[in-house]
Amino acid sequence: MRSRSAILADASCLFLLFGAACAHPGFAQSTNDKQPGCSSPPSWLQELLQEPRVTRTIQLPGGKLLERVLVIRQGDPIKPRFGLERVAVKLPSDSFSFKPEEIRLSEDPYAIFQSRRSRRDLVMVNGGFFMDMGEKGMRPMGLIVSNGKVKSPFHKSRIGGTMYAESGAVRIVPNSLFHLRPTVVEALQSLPILVIDTRPAIFREDHVLANRTAVATYPDGSAVVAGGFSDDNQALSLCEFAFFLQLPESRGGLAVQSALGMDGGPAAHILVPLLGFEWGIRSETYLPSLVRFVGKP
Repeated sequence: MRSRSAILADASCLFLLFGAACAHPGFAQSTNDKQPGCSSPPSWLQELLQEPRVTRTIQLPGGKLLERVLVIRQGDPIKPRFGLERVAVKLPSDSFSFKPEEIRLSEDPYAIFQSRRSRRDLVMVNGGFFMDMGEKGMRPMGLIVSNGKVKSPFHKSRIGGTMYAESGAVRIVPNSLFHLRPTVVEALQSLPILVIDTRPAIFREDHVLANRTAVATYPDGSAVVAGGFSDDNQALSLCEFAFFLQLPESRGGLAVQSALGMDGGPAAHILVPLLGFEWGIRSETYLPSLVRFVGKP
């Protein structure tokens, strides 16, 4: 069990709201400042992405695809990152609704996700970051809109982005381009933006490893929930994760249009209820929010 002091240490990302660096292991001290070192994927990663994938699909009677789950595992103990799993849950545009939810719970993510799952959930993933407000306790860092109601206010920040649902479409934009309006029915603010307009948005390789999750979109309206996991919470750097999301499918990537990182480290968690697939580590941590991708009726 993690102590409250350890959980509060994660909340040091509060400084990001004011433009400073962050020591949070999930954020890996990375900003979008252009610095050398993240120009091409390492050779071990390129090799891993060409390995065979385990693929599972869920379809409705009649053949309509609900979701496709892809898993790549580093199973060679003599190669880098033995035990690493790269996960992608792809959702066709007509199969899901995007549903962020404020939860504010300090517990093992496995227990949180299992207790809050529903029969309509296609995939669940942890949400954004949090900050410590002293005597007022911990709260989400940034905007959460759920069913048209603002649960947590928007924070102006020079980094990060917002994923939102409006007029039946789901989009990811930098914070500077987002404007809250009545037509936005669901929204979640997080950081960092990993891919924007098909281009990597992480420019510095800091070599800080952690388990990672992200949500991403495609031009046709489809989405993907992606993650990198290892039992020792040493899965990927942000630079490596961004390459996995951005590289073309011919090179083993996901070729997304835009991708927004969620909180990493002990908080990183993905559950696919219909298949019984779950990724993450067992450790008490604080989750301010989670994101559901719910099957449409």
